[in-house]
Amino acid sequence: MFDDIKKKFSSTDSLIIFIHGIATRSNDWECLLEILCPGQYQFIRWNKLGSYSIGKHSVFSLSFFTGSFLDDYTEASMELYAERILALVTLLPPKKKLIFVAHSLGGLVVKHILVFHPEILKRTKKVLTIGTPNLGVPLTLPYPQVISQLNRRGKYIKNLNNMWIQTKLVKKKNWGVIGGIVNSLMNGILPQPYRTDGAGPGFVAIQSAIPFEWKKCKLNEVYNRSELYGFCMKVYAGHQELLCCKQILPGMQWVLQ
Repeated sequence: MFDDIKKKFSSTDSLIIFIHGIATRSNDWECLLEILCPGQYQFIRWNKLGSYSIGKHSVFSLSFFTGSFLDDYTEASMELYAERILALVTLLPPKKKLIFVAHSLGGLVVKHILVFHPEILKRTKKVLTIGTPNLGVPLTLPYPQVISQLNRRGKYIKNLNNMWIQTKLVKKKNWGVIGGIVNSLMNGILPQPYRTDGAGPGFVAIQSAIPFEWKKCKLNEVYNRSELYGFCMKVYAGHQELLCCKQILPGMQWVLQ
């Protein structure tokens, strides 16, 4: 499987764009990319100066982090993260189709961009969200704004999902999802829909990572009869493990089909 994916990565005509989450390092995809396309990808971090050197690559790892706690967290919002990633995407070759692979909150950033920027949506072939809280999370803090926006009962998540589900990309089943679940004391207490890919309710529940069809998925097996997704898989892996584990390789194959 590795060899097949590596060949497709090196020969694709599309741009494959990886986006990280919020509670992670900006270069978290490095582990996986060094396995699948070593030395053939570029990491680009957003900066205030807007000065970038874009290489001739087909695979990019983009970051909405600057390295400043004030800029990246204290004053952050979903809109700001999306604006930063959009600025980087527009620097890439404009005529090529786009494939997005996003972890955790990064999946919401991608969805935000595609919902509010039809010119990017039109270029997008597929989106794979991995460990993304698509339906939000049950417990959030009121500050900073980007955290409060993740509340599953809040307006942001509800509005984003209402718009996202109406996009042609979703209707054509070009959205894929991977959700993780682990054995933990907390998961042993929680009802099945609320079991997470970590040690508590602050992590991503399986029903949020795989909305509506989480129950139909068997652990570590691709679910091929989904009415909503082009790819759907529930795996045994923690939130951070989802960034670089063999269980997500079928998802990598799917985005390249």
